[in-house]
Amino acid sequence: MPTRCPVCGDGTVIERVRCDGCASAVEGRFTTGWVQQLSPEQLAFVRVFIGCRGKIKDVEQALGLSYPTVVARLDDVVEALGHAPG
Repeated sequence: MPTRCPVCGDGTVIERVRCDGCASAVEGRFTTGWVQQLSPEQLAFVRVFIGCRGKIKDVEQALGLSYPTVVARLDDVVEALGHAPG
C-alpha cells in the first residue's frame, strides 16, 4: 500500500477495508499510524533494523552498508517520525 501520494507526496488515507472471508466492508478514514510517515525506502530499512533487533553491526552486514550510513538512515527515520536525531 502506498503511504505517500505519487502526485504530491502527501500522506495517504485508507477509506475502505474489506474482509477476504465474508466480503463485509467498513468505510471511513483510517491511517496506518507512524508507518504512514515513512517512505518505502525508510520502511524497508526499519524492517531490516527490527529484524536485526537494533544491532547496527548486524544491519551493516545485512544491507552491506558502513556504520555511518546505517546511522544516517536511522537518523532519517527518527526525523521522519517527528523526533530530533540524536
